[in-house]
Amino acid sequence: MMRVAQDKWCAVAPWIMMRMAQDKWCAVAPWMMMRMAQDKWCAVAPWIMMRMAQDKWCAVAPWMMMRMAQDKWCAVAPWIMMRVAQDKRSAVASRINGVR
Repeated sequence: MMRVAQDKWCAVAPWIMMRMAQDKWCAVAPWMMMRMAQDKWCAVAPWIMMRMAQDKWCAVAPWMMMRMAQDKWCAVAPWIMMRVAQDKRSAVASRINGVR
């Protein structure tokens, strides 16, 4: 289940929560943390890396892929498919190699 409100926050599954405030920061579960600074970069746990390039895209682990469009971005669980409305691009990851 995923919802994107005007306040820019997404909730995926009961064990995965992501929230984005105007200050651009997210917190996902106690074992997963994501932070995005104005310089557009993310760091998630030692076994999960997320990077955002100027083209606004993120890759998390080989089984998780994230893509961000304009101001809206979503996180996908290993069994959840999430897609961004704006550019209408879906990111599904079952066994996809993450971009480093």
